[in-house]
Amino acid sequence: MRLPSQPVLNDELTAALGKSVIKLEVIPVREGETLRVTFQSTASTWRQGLWLGVNGDLEIDGVRGDQFEVWTDNAPPSFEAKVVRTEDGLLRLYNIWDSGRGRRRESQSATSGMLKEVRNDGAILYRSSDIGVQPRFDKLVFRVESVGQPAGSAGGPSH
Repeated sequence: MRLPSQPVLNDELTAALGKSVIKLEVIPVREGETLRVTFQSTASTWRQGLWLGVNGDLEIDGVRGDQFEVWTDNAPPSFEAKVVRTEDGLLRLYNIWDSGRGRRRESQSATSGMLKEVRNDGAILYRSSDIGVQPRFDKLVFRVESVGQPAGSAGGPSH
C-alpha cells in the first residue's frame, strides 16, 4: 500500500475553524533518524493512541515493521521510533481511539483530526480530537521530536 506524500486535512473542520485540522500527518525523516514521541495528556474515557507508518521500516522497542499502533494504556509515556529504512523520506501518523463499540481501532472520522504546533525547541505538538458533535482537541495531546540523526546529518524533523 502506498501512503500519502502530503498531509491529509479534515476539510470540513478546517473550513469551520479557519485553521488546518490534520487527519493524517506527513513528516520528512531520514534513514537512521530517531524520533521521540511523548504522550502528554488524554482527556477521554476512550482508549487513545497513535498510528505511525513509513514506506520502509520503523523500529519501536526492538520490533521492526512498516506501521505501528501505539496505545497510551500499554506503552510508556515516551517512546522512541527509529527510521530504519525509508523509500521516500516520509513518516505518516494520525490519532486513533477505541470507543468500546467493538470496532477496535477507529480513526479519521468526520470530527477527528489534529491541530499542529511547531515549538521553539523544534518539537511538534499535536492536539487531537476523536468523535463527537463538537470537536475537542484535548482527547490526545502528544509531542514528536528528533533525538538522533544519522551520521552526517543535522537538525530535527522538517516542518
